Amino acid sequence: YELSYVKDSSSVKESKELLVLLLKENQESFFQNYRQFKIDSTNTSEIKGVGVFIGEKIITNNSSKKIDISRNFNSVNTFYTEEIPEIWKIKKSETVINGIKCKEATLQAYGRNWTAYYSEDYPFQFGPYFFAGLPGLIVSIEDEQRFFKFKLISIRKENNVVRKIGNEKEVS
Repeated sequence: YELSYVKDSSSVKESKELLVLLLKENQESFFQNYRQFKIDSTNTSEIKGVGVFIGEKIITNNSSKKIDISRNFNSVNTFYTEEIPEIWKIKKSETVINGIKCKEATLQAYGRNWTAYYSEDYPFQFGPYFFAGLPGLIVSIEDEQRFFKFKLISIRKENNVVRKIGNEKEVS
């Protein structure tokens, strides 16, 4: 995914960041900043979390309907848990994004109104960041003010191993 975002609501300058969403069938997803994912996968400890907007590791589990959010904060590995949003409103409109047939849905969550486009051609109930629970993969999602825009830019099949942080302290 590519995230386009505005760091300051009074600015028009957009920043961009690459993100990765890994899927384990339709059971679980793992979401993280792409650069951090590559650093973590090579087992190096240099420059973790530097210069990234999204620094969390996000694991979404369909069975438990929970989202676990992990982050290193002041040299302490922390995590907290949220529920998967289940208040999506499915719309009748359809569109094509990057050659993928998509349907529209809206959600009011995290203090914003969101519009998402998902594809039932990819029957995974996941998407970027904290977004999940639609009857297909979220291809695009943005907030009403267009401060945050996530867009799927590539799909490919790979074998990856995700390392959990471990020794995490739960925070509220």
